[in-house]
Amino acid sequence: MASETHGDVVIIGAGPAGLATGACLRARAVSFDIIEKDSTVASSWRARYERLRLHTVKRSSALPMVPFPREYPRYVPRDLLIKYLQDYAERFDLRPRFNETVRSVHRVDGRWLVKTNDGRHRARAVVVATGYSAVPYLPSIEGSECFAGPMLHSSSYVNARPFEGRSVLVVGLGNSGAEIVLDLAENGAQTTLSVRASAYLAPRDPFGVPIQQLSILSALLPSAASRPGARRARSQSSTSARLRASATKRSQSAAKSRASARKAQFSATDARSDSMLSSSPPASDQVCGSSLRRATF
Repeated sequence: MASETHGDVVIIGAGPAGLATGACLRARAVSFDIIEKDSTVASSWRARYERLRLHTVKRSSALPMVPFPREYPRYVPRDLLIKYLQDYAERFDLRPRFNETVRSVHRVDGRWLVKTNDGRHRARAVVVATGYSAVPYLPSIEGSECFAGPMLHSSSYVNARPFEGRSVLVVGLGNSGAEIVLDLAENGAQTTLSVRASAYLAPRDPFGVPIQQLSILSALLPSAASRPGARRARSQSSTSARLRASATKRSQSAAKSRASARKAQFSATDARSDSMLSSSPPASDQVCGSSLRRATF
């Protein structure tokens, strides 16, 4: 017979957000249940590629009430993060209901009813802590049917060993794409990176200082709009801005026409790659032929 629980809060997901929510509720003596579809905490992190590490400094990345250990590096690698999350769950006696998948969440008689494959849970509040990248998306790219090599999503990437000595096209320059293309380039793959538009690349630690901290500090500086003469400057620049916008619109129209004429070049441009790895979903009208901007490492 399916079980039924009654409590204050149901937390869906036993990753960092779910564990942090549980710890804060525990500190306030609020009853809760954590529901996790996999068999362990931090299951998403366990499935990521080996090189993965946090892109934010550990001082700004720890969960509530428990800083990262002093001996951890500035940018915490995947395996140490998993250990930290395991220790965090034990410290606050967080015991998720593992291997339980949520089927539906409904409002019934002034409370939430959460139905799972193993029972029902009633609560005053529901916290959805499942993250935003749990479901991989591999876009359908026109011309990809002519590509003879393997095509995979970044979530399936483990390390560079299978690609040593091979030509690999990486599509996308998000955090995963940038880290994977570097991993491939440093480990014997002939790597090409494709992005939709120009990208700004900056050192992670200019002059030994994390760029994340510099960005936070720069936000505290007075903006240009608050300086004397800013209003007059904005007025003088408005006409120039309108002219630039008009020129940009004409340029974009011409670019679309050129891209449309070159869409058929996709197979000829990228067929020389042995593998293709997508790290982000490109817009469908910008993925073919030379409409992709390319940088070779």
